[in-house]
Amino acid sequence: MEQRFLLETKEEEDMFRKYSDWRYFSNHFIQNVTSLVNEAKLRTGREDMAVPLESFKLTISGSGSYKVIRYRFEWIEFADSTGGQIIIGDVFEVEGLFLLGDGILDITVSSGYVIESVSPPGDADSGIDLRWNNVTNLESGEPEVVLRQRAFGVGAILREHAIMIISVILVLGIGSFSVWYFRFGKKAEKRVKGVAQPPEVQFELQDDEEKVVDLLRATGGRLYQSTVAERLEFSRSKTSKLLTSMEKEGRIRREKKGRQKVVILTNETRD
Repeated sequence: MEQRFLLETKEEEDMFRKYSDWRYFSNHFIQNVTSLVNEAKLRTGREDMAVPLESFKLTISGSGSYKVIRYRFEWIEFADSTGGQIIIGDVFEVEGLFLLGDGILDITVSSGYVIESVSPPGDADSGIDLRWNNVTNLESGEPEVVLRQRAFGVGAILREHAIMIISVILVLGIGSFSVWYFRFGKKAEKRVKGVAQPPEVQFELQDDEEKVVDLLRATGGRLYQSTVAERLEFSRSKTSKLLTSMEKEGRIRREKKGRQKVVILTNETRD
């Protein structure tokens, strides 16, 4: 779960303090997620479904009046694996799975997979990234996404255990919305049974947006978009998506120059 704060009012500062407090994270978010996973386990019959306590992480990044709080966890056996396919969908039958009740749903598939079928079709589909603009329009059990391993893949792509990393973005001060990001990874290692201790709060040095801001500040406030991708070693697709988000937030603007785009820091971000 990722929450972004523009700390321009006392209310926003109070909200930031609340959500960055480990006690809130432990007493509310972890308990809510654990309850949802237990319900999904009963509904799907996948007995190995779990969210290891040690996988919960709280990180804080950002600078000045712009802060980002990220909640992260692993969901083992999120999807069903059968007949050489991974099928996503049955956990969406659990009421309240989307903790904020609305928002955007993104599913990102790693390079080891291809999307075989999607129902209902997403509002955006790049072949790797799927997006539904409002989860309230989805019925129980939707969306259903079927993945299969790429023909050239090597053994470890399709696994009995699928790990799900879930993020939610809540933007305060501009009007709020939420985004759920689902990404599939490799099979989880077997975990030692027993009571795990609460993970420590980890502070990230920078997120991707802050890297872009620092790069632009160091180069006079403007760079070609292709140069941003090259300097930060981001793919063109990732750079475009990241800059589009930053442009909507008012952190940068872009101007067309010939066949290229120039990325320019806004005055507010320069300060």
